[in-house]
Amino acid sequence: MQGIWMTVTGLLVLGTMSAFGAPQTVCTKPNDNITIANLAGINAAGYLCGDKIFSNFTSSGGIDGSVFIREINTSTYELSFTGAGSGFSSAFTFGYTVAVDTVNFPLLYISQVQDSMLTNRAAGGADSIPNASTATVTHTPGGTVNLDAMTAPDQNGLANMLTQSETILFSYNPNGNIASQPAGNFLSVDYVASQTQIPEPLTFSLVGVGLVGLGVSGHKRRVKT
Repeated sequence: MQGIWMTVTGLLVLGTMSAFGAPQTVCTKPNDNITIANLAGINAAGYLCGDKIFSNFTSSGGIDGSVFIREINTSTYELSFTGAGSGFSSAFTFGYTVAVDTVNFPLLYISQVQDSMLTNRAAGGADSIPNASTATVTHTPGGTVNLDAMTAPDQNGLANMLTQSETILFSYNPNGNIASQPAGNFLSVDYVASQTQIPEPLTFSLVGVGLVGLGVSGHKRRVKT
């Protein structure tokens, strides 16, 4: 079943690549990175960073800003979205898909995604945290992570997901639900994806057969004696 799921996931990634062309290669070694100056300039085919493909960028609320993608190391990748100018004081959404390059790395799975958010007060000049701003990050598959600017830069995440394609949607609420605190300006949101490697089912099968063989051989020796 796992092998079938890997094949289906790989085909879906290939389908996305063929529909828009090959993603642009932006990271080939740790600490490589790219900054896309504005959301309107994002490549429709996405970006290949190490063994991850970042694509399907979406947004609502008339926002703009820069997207930063980085290979931290061979098992950890980062994507940040930073608001243009001094940030936003209105509600908006920002989303994308991060997927394993299953053509070249079929045994890699995303095991964890950490989310964090930074905001400041909508008025008063200098950065001032906390404020009432909140955000909801929906992971598919996975679940929902709530970020609260009262403890900004708040960080939370989902672990042990073991997926090869993760869709992330960030929804920002500048007013939140804490009446005693002022509204906030959005500054940035940051995602860090970690991964794990899962052995092929065939490997497990061969190991199992070997252990059974050792057991049978030992039994025969005991019978002869």
